[in-house]
Amino acid sequence: MKSFVSMKIINVVGARPNFMKMAPIIAAMNRYPDEIEHLLVHTGQHYDEQMSKAFFDDLGMPKPDIDLGVGSGSHAFGLAHYLEPREDGKGILVTDPLGYLEFLHLTMNARMVLTDSGGLQEETTVLGVPCITLRHNTERPITVEQGTNVVIGNDKHRILAAADDVLEGRVVGGRVPEKWDGKSAHRIVEWLIDA
Repeated sequence: MKSFVSMKIINVVGARPNFMKMAPIIAAMNRYPDEIEHLLVHTGQHYDEQMSKAFFDDLGMPKPDIDLGVGSGSHAFGLAHYLEPREDGKGILVTDPLGYLEFLHLTMNARMVLTDSGGLQEETTVLGVPCITLRHNTERPITVEQGTNVVIGNDKHRILAAADDVLEGRVVGGRVPEKWDGKSAHRIVEWLIDA
């Protein structure tokens, strides 16, 4: 029988993709209280305390052991302060910040997503929703190679052409990459314990 030495692990979350990935890892770690002792550190990258709290509540994460309160300066958040919730008649809804589950529901039911977020590129790939990335590169190349993501840049004509391709059905569907099966947290924790 293998004897275990208690590991001490610090889990750090800050932005939305971190929460989505860390929640199942924490749940898996909690199944091994004698082998793994972990702390949760929240960088506090969300300006909105309600939005930050929604991530913890929606994903069933414990209250952080340490909250650094760093904040962030994304242009998207700054812009949100100037926009009122409204529908523009073309099916585009501008809202206040949403909780993770509400946002996931919108993403699941979207005809397409335009984003500069790496985490959203991953979510649309898993959900099979066409994604147009408004950047010149991506740190998630697998979402382009196998998923539903295209990297367009910020040229207005290329963005509109890509959106037209989606709306006219000229987009080839992607597939969910290998091991994106929702079991990664279990595999990670098993590896930690067996290491």
